[in-house]
Amino acid sequence: MAECICSDCRNLKRLIDDEGKETYECRFGLPSDKCEQCEEEGCDIVCNNYEEESDEADYILVSCKDCGRELKKMYNDNDDPEGEIFCVDCYLKRQL
Repeated sequence: MAECICSDCRNLKRLIDDEGKETYECRFGLPSDKCEQCEEEGCDIVCNNYEEESDEADYILVSCKDCGRELKKMYNDNDDPEGEIFCVDCYLKRQL
């Protein structure tokens, strides 16, 4: 039996309720009706919304426009990498 496809999907988010109980929820919902009551260690279900969780492919290195500090920025194909980007300190200084 294969590992559950949800176990390493980037769309699965951890939620903690008021009592401190930890649950997980996918932003697209469960891939199958069978998943709602599933307590197995793995399955063979395929999900069309699956995106592999990976840290390296999601970030690009950019520099703060004011101080030049190197920052990690989440990468999106639609982003303009030449836009104004500031570190937290420089951003807050500009707001004063």
